[in-house]
Amino acid sequence: MNALSKPVLADPLLCAAMAALADLVPSYVRADINLKHRVCNAMQAELDAVQYSLDQDRRIGECVYQAGWQNAVLRLALAGMRELLN
Repeated sequence: MNALSKPVLADPLLCAAMAALADLVPSYVRADINLKHRVCNAMQAELDAVQYSLDQDRRIGECVYQAGWQNAVLRLALAGMRELLN
């Protein structure tokens, strides 16, 4: 899947992760478009695993889901950060 195949803003989890990434790494905002595409692709590659974990958290309970949401956002942001360092 590439960065243009799925609108990032259509997925609230990816949107939150992009916002977290921009907050944690302010230089990301000024990065060139090719690097932003690679970061987005890295985050989308991690998305299925993160969503699976989040679905498991939802089954346990609301408070676990809320904590899982924050974890999911940070896992996706971390995937983006790894791509920024490569």
